Amino acid sequence: VCILPAPRSHASHGTTGEKALSFARVAVWRDADESSAPSTAPSHVFVLPDSLTHMPDLINVVGARLSFIFRGPQWQDPAFFTADGHKVLSLQALSRFAFGSGSNPAPVCLFEGGQFIWPPGKVDSTRQVRLTDGHLATIRTLALKPLVLSIENFLRSDETGHIIDRALPHLKKSGVALKDVDKGREAKEFRTSSQYFLPTTGDGKLEEIDARVQELMRVPITHAEYIQVLEYQKMEHYSAHHDYFDPREYASNPQMRSETKEGAKNRLATVFFYLSDVAEGGATNFPRAGGGPPPRDFFDCSRGLSVYPQLGKVIVFYSMHPSSELD
Repeated sequence: VCILPAPRSHASHGTTGEKALSFARVAVWRDADESSAPSTAPSHVFVLPDSLTHMPDLINVVGARLSFIFRGPQWQDPAFFTADGHKVLSLQALSRFAFGSGSNPAPVCLFEGGQFIWPPGKVDSTRQVRLTDGHLATIRTLALKPLVLSIENFLRSDETGHIIDRALPHLKKSGVALKDVDKGREAKEFRTSSQYFLPTTGDGKLEEIDARVQELMRVPITHAEYIQVLEYQKMEHYSAHHDYFDPREYASNPQMRSETKEGAKNRLATVFFYLSDVAEGGATNFPRAGGGPPPRDFFDCSRGLSVYPQLGKVIVFYSMHPSSELD
């Protein structure tokens, strides 16, 4: 979203706070991705009314123009963010940010689902983000559908070794939350790895990693699960699956339906650490990358995008669209 100052004929309405947005012109590039570069025409252009007093007023106006679906009180409201992921909470802050660069207004992002997701750009494009611990994260886009990002050297070797040392004594065979259609089947039919959910509280090194992940994702670490440490021996696997839980597929599981609030709460994204290098194999495969059809063989890793282990690298893949719909 680019917000342009009101025409001179409306300048008397003021230049600060919410009045700076009265009669402002708004240009929107909906579903911004590689096909909506700055050189392309916006999908929507309109003028804001003179009745805006609070941020929800602006969101309602823009949401009506873009046909947002307001799903109810259990879902987050749409929200504005800067392009690097800082939430804009007031009209005053939005006007200062949008008009602060003079003739070149700074774009902002409006997410229908109310949660920041890194704007993808084009495949193989990069952006650098300086984190508060001094770490410079270079975020590379690997795929758009689904959105997969890669950050090399995100973890130090002493950190990856520490995670392994903490988890190894506790590893047990991985389980699976079975969908209704899979009731009665064994977990080993889907995954054969070993795992441990590693708590991070009280461990200074793990808390440092938590803080780095929180800053990278722009999501409070209190929203994260414990670190799920996985070990794959030779020929072990996890067949193709979603990382989210579609409540429609767990209709007979009241606990799952409660945890997902019937779809209002789910896994937004996975931050996937690579804790070791391997001679071959070990890839994380996204069989539908690029918009491909659902796989027929859930053990076939030859399609789509395969990301191979690299010590200290993380990949981020989003399980939800910016609209809050499951991907």
